[in-house]
Amino acid sequence: MSIKSVTAKTVFDELDQGQPIVILDLRAPSEFEDWRIAGPHPAKFYNIFYADFFENEEAAAAPLPKDQEITIVCAKGGASATVAEILDQLGYQVRHMEGGMLAWSQLHIVRPVPVASEEFKIWQVNRVGKGCLSYVVAAHGEGLIVDPSRMTHVYQDLAQQEGFRIRYVVDTHIHADHISGGRELAHAAGATYRLTETHAGAPLRYEPLNDKEVLSLGDVRVETLTIHTPGHTPESTSFLINDQYLISGDTVFVEGVGRPDLGGNTAKWAQDLFESIHVRLAGLRNDTWVLPAHYQSMDEIKEHRLVFTTFGHLRKTDKIKRNLSAQQFIRDIVNDNSPPPPNYEKIVDANMGRIDLDVDTANFLEIGPNRCALVH
Repeated sequence: MSIKSVTAKTVFDELDQGQPIVILDLRAPSEFEDWRIAGPHPAKFYNIFYADFFENEEAAAAPLPKDQEITIVCAKGGASATVAEILDQLGYQVRHMEGGMLAWSQLHIVRPVPVASEEFKIWQVNRVGKGCLSYVVAAHGEGLIVDPSRMTHVYQDLAQQEGFRIRYVVDTHIHADHISGGRELAHAAGATYRLTETHAGAPLRYEPLNDKEVLSLGDVRVETLTIHTPGHTPESTSFLINDQYLISGDTVFVEGVGRPDLGGNTAKWAQDLFESIHVRLAGLRNDTWVLPAHYQSMDEIKEHRLVFTTFGHLRKTDKIKRNLSAQQFIRDIVNDNSPPPPNYEKIVDANMGRIDLDVDTANFLEIGPNRCALVH
């Protein structure tokens, strides 16, 4: 009897719809506690190390329910298929998730942002296993891609479906938690790769973004607020679309701010971040949408199944102005002991063009949770 399999997309859709799901995760307890499947609605989890099933099948399986279907997950899909056969022979209802947590890490969900205009469209591309968000803006047959992942087919497929050519590809900053697909996508699409110039001497090839530069898509203005909304990194940049939709990168999130401690100059970058939030972004209207590059929890997926907020909400709930003095803001960040993103130094090197990675190495470096935000 062949064992039933299921894709990562199907598992996410079931969680999104609130269906009851039982998940058996076969990874080591430390890996499971660090990072696991998550969706808009919770699942019931069991974490049993796969090797336990080879020592004593029945004892390992004893905690599992027999009256519910069990979705089995491992790192890459091999162990889950094997354990599924064992549990099937023991009388359990099972299926295994193809590709394991590697497939979960690479799953992208595309959602339209409900813009208040028929002149342009925005899509939020949610890499749900990483908490990474990228954006597609299209108008009059031209498109802008912001913070693309290395799964560049996602953006090319959307461009083909919606009938626009990719004109610009931009990164809001040099990413530390995932490998950018910016250069690859720009090359494949015949587009221009853009990034704020702050890394002198880096081998990375790009066309610098300029202060207050306007990137035009037909009649639509996509405005770079400044060369810098620095803090998370020195080159961090935000994009304001038609004075209402801010693609904020890692400057400000729905919950928290971009961490400025990954470059070894925490106090200086924290000062820059304070000024970016309290000076450079201070003039935005309360109804300006904030569309960040990351999120920490599925609880941040709200209306329209999107991760977003408004500046009015941030101001009202004191998310932005919770630290009224630069000194306290800097002190809180310097004293924060949050663990950094996994493998971030090598990921930064890759995104700056210092090293080349094969697919297997890139897969390994990206596995794990997003940790680019500081939340106090």
